[in-house]
Amino acid sequence: MKAELLYSGRYSGSRNTALHRHDGAELVLVTGGRCGNVVPGGSLSADPGGVFVIPPGLPHRQIDFGEVGTVYLVFEPADTAFDLSFRVIDASRDAFVPVWIGQIDALYRQKAPEECGALLSLLLGHLHRLETAVNALPMLPESIAAAIEYLSGHFAEPFSVAGIAERSSLSPSYFNALFRRHTGQSPAGYVRKLRLAYARRLLLGSRLSITEVGEQCGYPNPNYFVRLFREHHGCTPGAYRAGEGARADNLD
Repeated sequence: MKAELLYSGRYSGSRNTALHRHDGAELVLVTGGRCGNVVPGGSLSADPGGVFVIPPGLPHRQIDFGEVGTVYLVFEPADTAFDLSFRVIDASRDAFVPVWIGQIDALYRQKAPEECGALLSLLLGHLHRLETAVNALPMLPESIAAAIEYLSGHFAEPFSVAGIAERSSLSPSYFNALFRRHTGQSPAGYVRKLRLAYARRLLLGSRLSITEVGEQCGYPNPNYFVRLFREHHGCTPGAYRAGEGARADNLD
């Protein structure tokens, strides 16, 4: 069962909130400045990259230490190993957490609940692994973190490992091996995942033709796009749009 996003939003300012609570659990990513959350019996603070975890029904209020930016997700948790106790997770050196939280917020605004739930479940699993992995990999090298950030915003553009490696002043073979070692997938696989996720969003949230969706996602050849989509989702883009997507969804 996937987690269900109830709502999300972005905050920017320097005001303290009144005491309040949410029916669902809440994740709050600090994107700028420093802030704290006060709950009965204690408080925690976080800098950029910190993620507050606030359990359902817990009264809390945010205290801003100057100008602060946050992105928040309120959700109905599924049956998951993710711990919902009040705490702060340090994701300041993780490349995936800020990107995924931003993408979930964007999907919410595009009214794509299935995509929100799927990506939210991935996020919760990733946060759980960040906290509990006994033999966790070292934090991402700066070159890989920068590549992930760049690809997340340019995935629909023509792609080559050599071109991305050059941005990091690394050889293509070394960059490819380094990327795979730290993310568990190849650069091409990561780009494909981003492109297909965007394709699903366009199929469900726009009136673009199948050919136009492929072009928007970096696949100008419609036959190749349809074949690739079927390979990874078990149905054609047209069938996904017609309703099979709910059964065929697969973010891998």
